[in-house]
Amino acid sequence: ECVHCYSCQKESGACLTCQPNYWGPMCQNECEYNCHVCSIENGQCIHCAQGYFGENCARQCGHCRRGFCDQATGTCQFGCNDGFYGESCEKPCPQNCMVCNQTDGECLMCREMMWGSQCDYSCPPHCAFCHVSTGKCLECVEGFHGENCEDPCGHCVGGMCTKDTGYCDYGCEDGWFGGSCNLQCFQNCSKCSSKDECLMCKSGLAGSRCDMKCPEICSSCSQDMISDEIVCSECAAGYSQPQKNCSCTMSKCTNVEETLGFRVCEKCEANTGWYLSQGSCCPCKHCAGGNQFCSSNGTCLNGCEPHYYPKEQGCDVFCDIDHCVWCEPFFGYGKVCVGCESGYYLDTDGQCNSCSEHCKGGSTKCHPTTGVCIDECEDGWFGDKCDTTCHEKYCAVCDDIEKTCHQCREGFYGEHCTKNCLKNCTKCSKETGSCLECVRGRYAEDCSKMCLNCLKDDCQVTGECLFGCKEGWFGSHCDQRCPEGCSKCSNSDSCEECFIQETLLNGKCYSSCSKCFHGMCSSDGKCKQGCVDGWHGTKCDLPCPAECSKCNSSDSCDACLHGFELEGSKCISTCKNCKDQICSADGVCDNGCKAGWVGSKCIEKCVEHCISCADGLNCDECLSGYQLLENRCVAGCSFCLQDKCDLATGNCHFGCKEGHYGPQCIELCPKGCRTCDSMETCTSCSLGFHMVNFKCVPICENCYSCQRDVKTDVYLCNICKEGYYAKNGVCQKCSITCKNSACERTTAQCLEGCIDGWTGLLCNIPEDGTKLPVTACEGSCLTCNADTRQCSSCIAGMWGKSCEQKCPSHCSVCDQQTGQCMVVCSKYCQKSVNMVSCNNVTGACLQGCQDGWYGDQCQNMCAQNCIDKECDRTTGHCTKGCSPGWKGFTCSEANKMPAVPSVAMIAVAVVAAIVVVAIIISTFVFCRFRKKRLDEKEHSYTNVTYSSNAPSQYTNNGFMLDSVM
Repeated sequence: ECVHCYSCQKESGACLTCQPNYWGPMCQNECEYNCHVCSIENGQCIHCAQGYFGENCARQCGHCRRGFCDQATGTCQFGCNDGFYGESCEKPCPQNCMVCNQTDGECLMCREMMWGSQCDYSCPPHCAFCHVSTGKCLECVEGFHGENCEDPCGHCVGGMCTKDTGYCDYGCEDGWFGGSCNLQCFQNCSKCSSKDECLMCKSGLAGSRCDMKCPEICSSCSQDMISDEIVCSECAAGYSQPQKNCSCTMSKCTNVEETLGFRVCEKCEANTGWYLSQGSCCPCKHCAGGNQFCSSNGTCLNGCEPHYYPKEQGCDVFCDIDHCVWCEPFFGYGKVCVGCESGYYLDTDGQCNSCSEHCKGGSTKCHPTTGVCIDECEDGWFGDKCDTTCHEKYCAVCDDIEKTCHQCREGFYGEHCTKNCLKNCTKCSKETGSCLECVRGRYAEDCSKMCLNCLKDDCQVTGECLFGCKEGWFGSHCDQRCPEGCSKCSNSDSCEECFIQETLLNGKCYSSCSKCFHGMCSSDGKCKQGCVDGWHGTKCDLPCPAECSKCNSSDSCDACLHGFELEGSKCISTCKNCKDQICSADGVCDNGCKAGWVGSKCIEKCVEHCISCADGLNCDECLSGYQLLENRCVAGCSFCLQDKCDLATGNCHFGCKEGHYGPQCIELCPKGCRTCDSMETCTSCSLGFHMVNFKCVPICENCYSCQRDVKTDVYLCNICKEGYYAKNGVCQKCSITCKNSACERTTAQCLEGCIDGWTGLLCNIPEDGTKLPVTACEGSCLTCNADTRQCSSCIAGMWGKSCEQKCPSHCSVCDQQTGQCMVVCSKYCQKSVNMVSCNNVTGACLQGCQDGWYGDQCQNMCAQNCIDKECDRTTGHCTKGCSPGWKGFTCSEANKMPAVPSVAMIAVAVVAAIVVVAIIISTFVFCRFRKKRLDEKEHSYTNVTYSSNAPSQYTNNGFMLDSVM
């Protein structure tokens, strides 16, 4: 039965292919636990289970996302889990860093409530979220507001107020008013618009000052504006019809009689809390033990509930003074308060007033009759009732007579508490400013040292860790390392716990025995049951030769891998050039040859760069990057535009594909370049980069995060890296006059003070006046004149005298004077007199190309076979013709060599040459002879005697001759 087979033979039942994790003739054996697919013949692992890699799948993947890693190298295929980085995601991100760069570990996002480049600072108290670079609080927890969330909200509904202003988002709690709900309405007023105007009284009260009590039969009432009488708005339970003064109900009546057309109750339900009154059933009220304990006339049998007193029928008088816990009768009625709630005191008018909220220990800490605070006042307040503020803003304890400050608030010191304590110091000496308490994670007198290895990053000012040490460290300061592989120890000699993949034995951590069979080894690392295939030695830490499955030394095999056979102590391939390395006993390959080999036994090699051939000499198919030419493989054109190149030289006809350059386009452009002319000059950039001086740099250079301005196509930085500050969306380097070049990332203010000789928030003012001030350029200026402050260059996307105007839409760089859009001209454009070499929109070269280049933007190189490498600047046609052996429009076609001349042709050529030479010699001799005869004639004419009387005669040659006597 094919239990674990995918397919099996019908006759024998032998498995042809097994399900994953099984092997053997009947697929009856399970692969190793960390192996997903293994060889059906011997169980050797072919494909690892998820989370494992390496030989025999013995190694675990790192902290890979989805748990996947490369089966051979362990490299994580989908990146790392949060908190880890490295190729195998084996390295932890810095402490408190949630997401870091997976290449170099640089922190990109801190854990909640942490900030700083190393995430080593805690956000301020009461801060829900703070800026990752500056630590400035961006959002407060509920109930607080202020720049660092140090101020509590007023009496806001839900405790919610605006961070910057403290304004209550959803209005005030009852009894309070004002934008911040910190002003109290007058007594008994539930809602008011000012201190004197009440909008709603507390339940059961009415009147402009809420000092009039509603009748007992009303649950709410109001004061008539004309008569000033109190009228019911709603009836109390058991009453109805406010317009009829909320008469008692008839619903609890058990005996009703009609009298003169009126229904009159004779008897009410017994022992249910109702009594008969004027023909109606009225409820008993506030009887001790429950309203059922009242008589038929409404008198409470066991007296009244606390705070209530008898009045006529029942207990109708409530001690109605706010916050009063006990009243005494006044002329027979309970109206005088003799004791107030906790947190209130009784004034001379018999009213309960709130203790000052600035009494130390809370509002309950005041005298019950005088209101004087029992303990001291809170910081910044003084007086018997702690109701007066100190005159100094940051003073905590002051003298109310001499107006002197005795103690500063946290973070300040000095006579008037105007000086800031050191950075990272929360409390310092009022007189000297020396630090007494540091922020969490810091210690030392100046809070400059960090508790890096303390749990929760928390330590005392002396550096002693409060909650113990992080893994791998020990000591009171957690500054001593545990032994190697140890995660918890109390000294350097003995370990208590080991890291993952380490084994604890007798106080020491040992590496797991991955190369031992079944992973079993003794405490000294020696394998107990031998080695897994491919390893040898007592600790199985020595590899066998590559072809061996078992060996006893590094140069001698005992057994071979599949496809090899043992000859002596060596493993020899049985069919190394066969496809799939499968061959018969006589060496004939069953499935043909590997690429590049030919023959029945695949022992003949094809010609160079050939992957398929019939006889070893004539190629049928070439390797990628090569082309077939007359049964040979020549350099191909895979990186050429249109895949067109000279088949003899490999030079590209129409330029290179993106990312390549050179005659054959086999050179790679620099990182970030989409197209380039050389390793030094980019002509366009890849996505995520922009061009600066012919270099393609990241769009977020010196920036943690940035965003694209869709109007100008310019990327603007949100948060700059340390040492830089953001100006108009561009990260500028901090001033060199800042100490350690450290400045605040948004304002450029120097964080650690100035270098010697400079002062000011920006450290731009010389102390002695001998140097020019360092002035920051204003607006959108990138650089400016130090004296006049006039812009000399603008940031990307802006133009104008003061860089105040935006470049046209979709134009990232424009002329600073005209605003006309500019492009980067090719360096192979001919330069003009005014230095404008290309069209500022299309980039087309205006004056043509430099020698050796052609095209609209001079982006193409003239063919190598053009004489002097010169060609038409527009078409690429070779203007001086082709080099010997080449022809065509761009000299890219090879000339066929002329046939070898015959002997007869050579003889004819020689005779013709002799005849030509003879003619030249004969002509030369004839000319010399003729010239000599002419010279002799001329000489004879000069010796003749002339007679003036003889008639003149002219020769045919134009000479005049006299007759001879």
